[in-house]
This record gives sequence, C-alpha cells and structure tokens, in this order.
Amino acid sequence: MTRRSRLLLAPEWVVEHLNQFLRGWAAYFRFGNSAARFEKIRSYARMRMALFLAKRNRRSRGFALPGLAGKAECRR
Repeated sequence: MTRRSRLLLAPEWVVEHLNQFLRGWAAYFRFGNSAARFEKIRSYARMRMALFLAKRNRRSRGFALPGLAGKAECRR
C-alpha cells in the first residue's frame, strides 16, 4: 500500500485506498477481543504512512508524524 512505486501518487489517493483496506480488515475481524490488535495495526499504518510521506518529501520520518493526526488517520 505504501511501497516506493506509489511515491508519485497523491497522498490523498494512497490514504483513501489504505483506509478501504483497513476498514475491510477490521470488518472481517471485528468479533472477539481485538482492541489491542487494532491499536497495533493503527500504529503500524500510521508509521508506514509517515515513512511514505517522508520519502515523498525527502525528509525524516519525524517530519510527517505531526501532520498525520488529522489528515491521514485511519477511520474506524
């Protein structure tokens, strides 16, 4: 979802497809005690998106993390 071959795509497009993927995954595994797993996946997705944005802008990961809170957060 966030591989380097997608660096030329608009971040909004990548976030939209990432959210679709995560929503489908969450719907499939929503039964049971999975809150801790969802948090781990959410953290991992946020970190990958930060890396994607940092690579796209040729910056460090710390550059993209603050901006992700409101823009690219995965929907529940």
